[in-house]
Amino acid sequence: MATHDDEIDITVDGQHLAGTLVSPAPLIPGVLFVHGWGGSQEKYLARARQIAALGCVCLTFNLRGHAVTEP
Repeated sequence: MATHDDEIDITVDGQHLAGTLVSPAPLIPGVLFVHGWGGSQEKYLARARQIAALGCVCLTFNLRGHAVTEP
């Protein structure tokens, strides 16, 4: 099953979190991937794409203070 990636921007308290929504067509259940401390969404993108290929919508994102928002 083909998948599609959409880069998204999540605004929290005036800060922006980078995310990627990985989805199949047609849309069915979803999975949210939250990384641990010191991590980023990059760790889960490959897994999200594999799960999306099975038919689930997947969302990965960078927690505030990680990746491009690191202090």
